[in-house]
Amino acid sequence: MAFLIYGDFRTGMLSTFIINLVVKKYIKIRKSKVNITCQLELLKEAGNNLSADEAQLMSDLFAEVFKIIINGDINKKTYFESRF
Repeated sequence: MAFLIYGDFRTGMLSTFIINLVVKKYIKIRKSKVNITCQLELLKEAGNNLSADEAQLMSDLFAEVFKIIINGDINKKTYFESRF
């Protein structure tokens, strides 16, 4: 809805797109029990039931990786695990 209102993708919309992809079982979020990291893991490639924006986000996020490890510590880096 926000895309229709603003006409473009806004940063605050990223979490909404990610949650939609989790609900549709395209990605999985795993939270570490020992530290403040979480992982976004690709479960399957973009399908026909995704909106163009969701498919584009998946393409952008997982173009060369299948897993993104995000550290909750603002001073740490985000890591990407290669698909190859």
